[in-house]
Amino acid sequence: MADVDFFAPGARLALELECLLMDTRDTAVQSRWWDSAHEALEQWRQAVRAMEAADAVQPEASTTLEQATFQRSMT
Repeated sequence: MADVDFFAPGARLALELECLLMDTRDTAVQSRWWDSAHEALEQWRQAVRAMEAADAVQPEASTTLEQATFQRSMT
């Protein structure tokens, strides 16, 4: 299966949803999807924060692995 980048379209979808929610703020009482849409948007934000945190930790873990490999090769 080919690698598919879901992040770019997901980010755009989240942005579009956020814009729509802000644009329809006055009709929140009429929409049965209001709470669900806000929940989905928050889940997206949490997922993005988790990915960013993992990316921030990843280079350090990679460096540690590279250092361990280098040290093994020296012995």
